[in-house]
Amino acid sequence: MRHFAATVSLLLPLSLALPSAACLVTTRNGPSTPPPVGTTDGRTPDSEPRYLWGTITDSATGKPLPRAAIDITAESTGRVVFTSTTDGNGNYRTGELPSGRFNIRIRREGYQAITRMANVTAGPAQLDIAMIPGR
Repeated sequence: MRHFAATVSLLLPLSLALPSAACLVTTRNGPSTPPPVGTTDGRTPDSEPRYLWGTITDSATGKPLPRAAIDITAESTGRVVFTSTTDGNGNYRTGELPSGRFNIRIRREGYQAITRMANVTAGPAQLDIAMIPGR
């Protein structure tokens, strides 16, 4: 099975001057768990389904956060294209996304809400986010 690296860029507007501890975001591209969608049907990396997946954790303890609400909005239309909550292990996986820029909003009671922008261009991409306790 061939694996293709995914491409996702996080964009932080200059007007959003957050302290470095306000949100910890990591991205890891390439094959890892969950397994990438297979490419045995001859698809190229450009035609590989695009989706985001990852784990939401507590920045202070590193523990996963179940029941964190995730909303992803297409920047071009303002339309919500994905909404869900993390599972019992803090994991999420979006449905297939079109190429484009998306606003990703994560909320959970007892934590600061986080909004980030991502430019999704190819394949599956992992986006892990650590939430800061407090309001």
